[in-house]
Amino acid sequence: MTVQRRAIRDATKVVLVTAATALGESVFENRVDPFRHRDLPAASIFTRAEQVSTFSEDPRGYIRDLELVVQLVVDGDGDVDDAIDELADEVERAIELGDLIETVPELADVTLERVEGPLLADEGRRAVAMLQLVYQARYAREFAVDADELTPFAGGTLSIDSHRPREGAEAESTFDVPTT
Repeated sequence: MTVQRRAIRDATKVVLVTAATALGESVFENRVDPFRHRDLPAASIFTRAEQVSTFSEDPRGYIRDLELVVQLVVDGDGDVDDAIDELADEVERAIELGDLIETVPELADVTLERVEGPLLADEGRRAVAMLQLVYQARYAREFAVDADELTPFAGGTLSIDSHRPREGAEAESTFDVPTT
């Protein structure tokens, strides 16, 4: 099974590479490659924080709000503000019109949360402008237990020792657990 975060990054890359943007093939799923030995403009796709909430207990299920970042990089020569704004518009349009949700079955929604930048930086031999499009990708994850995979419990004795630091007392409980 593919990890959902990876599947979301993969699908985002496919959408951007196949869309009519100035990026062409310069879309990468890591934070390093776009800045080294590549023609600009380029995009880097990565994930950051994830907010998690439980939606079911049996089986255990979670709703996850993933922070998906598409970092855009353009050459720092010329009118960088216009260049980065035009590229951001192309990428936003591609993601909105792309088929991310159809590609990743667990994915429920992808929404643009905020835009960070643009920032100017000197990356080695060339100046670049960077802008981050930060999306919220909402997906569900369920952990169902297959009864055939469980190891039968053979019974035995269960002892619990606990230390109570405030009272300074120790407690011990022993339970006999029968087999079924």
